[in-house]
Amino acid sequence: MRIATFFLTLLFIVVASMPLYAASERCPRHQVKTNLKSKLAGTRVYKGTSDGFSDYLLGHHRGNSKVLGFVNQSDIYTKLNYKFDVKKIGENRYCVNLEEVKGNFVAAPKLYLPTDYKKSSCEYQQIHKHEKRHLQVVYDFHKRNTGKYAAQLGRIARTVPVFKPVTSKEEVNQTKQSIKNYFEQQFRGFEAKSMMQLNAMQAKIDSPSEYIGVRKRCNNW
Repeated sequence: MRIATFFLTLLFIVVASMPLYAASERCPRHQVKTNLKSKLAGTRVYKGTSDGFSDYLLGHHRGNSKVLGFVNQSDIYTKLNYKFDVKKIGENRYCVNLEEVKGNFVAAPKLYLPTDYKKSSCEYQQIHKHEKRHLQVVYDFHKRNTGKYAAQLGRIARTVPVFKPVTSKEEVNQTKQSIKNYFEQQFRGFEAKSMMQLNAMQAKIDSPSEYIGVRKRCNNW
């Protein structure tokens, strides 16, 4: 009878301790706040010769191609900043959770116009008009995608994987980096697709019929 009581007590202790042990092996799900700010910077205008533009964009072996003006949209980007929460859940055991992601969606296009033609000339006016169409595409893209980018941050935040507890500062940093890598991979893939759409819209402006029309409007190319 005493033996049975002993085993029953031992069994109760083991079973009662299991949930506490299991809980220590798991970290809580991430509760991530996301926020996106957008900034459309003023467009900077740069002047140069068409030969200089051509060498810059096409190289010295450009053949008969010539660049009279262009819009540089390389400064369209989103910078992401991460905030983490590290909680101690036991002796030398820590949980790393993503707490907040803040994004800055910036568009700062640059306009390059040629010094080959006077500002009052038909040729300069046509080049300027053409490049302003490219600029408008950038402005529209930034405005249209601000909400989409913000929504994408929220979608990714809900799918961030939960990592097991770690036991050292080095593992804490590794876990933070793994979470960042996951978030960056998901967002940058989405961002790359949107940039492909932007480039496709810009390509429509640079159609053969557009260039033919521009050339026909002026006589001193």
